[in-house]
Amino acid sequence: MESDRLKHFDVVVIGAGVVGSSTAYNLAKLTNGKRIALLEQFDATHTRGSSHGGSRITRMGYWWPYAAMMPECFDMWSTLEEESGKSLYIETGGMYFGRRDEADMKRLAESMSQRKLDHEVLTGEEANKKISFLNLPRDYTCILDPKAGILRASVAVQSFQQVFVAKGGTILDHCKVESIIPGSLMKIHTTRGLIEASQVVITAES
Repeated sequence: MESDRLKHFDVVVIGAGVVGSSTAYNLAKLTNGKRIALLEQFDATHTRGSSHGGSRITRMGYWWPYAAMMPECFDMWSTLEEESGKSLYIETGGMYFGRRDEADMKRLAESMSQRKLDHEVLTGEEANKKISFLNLPRDYTCILDPKAGILRASVAVQSFQQVFVAKGGTILDHCKVESIIPGSLMKIHTTRGLIEASQVVITAES
């Protein structure tokens, strides 16, 4: 562990979960030459985070405004796979089903149609014939989302951190923030000493 000598950064991101790690990763890519630090109170790859574990579901099937974001999200995951050399996304396909008069089912189908996202809408009977293990009621509808799949959650966080460091970023783990004093130069008091930064992004608990 480093001594508690004063450390200076242009931007400090607090919290190295998936939101903080991806924020630091993108800042390192977009801010040429800026000194960026990612702070984490536990180990950088700890198991307490919301995105720890083997997998999380991802899909194209959302309604507005998330549906507009998903094609770009999938492209960004592909980019991170190339940069890190790790496999992150496993395409499995997914399906959503419910009563055909349910507002959420109608809203989902409309959203995917409007955004021209690949999908298929089936009646309950059609879905039962197409997918042998289903036994949906006749008044149900089924939406198939071929791009749905799983993300390797912990590996994704590690990949963000890997590329962040490769692009010149600094990770300070076991570095709990005790207080932040605002000003033109932020003073961040931590268990690893005083850190100063021009800008601070707080992504704790995410």
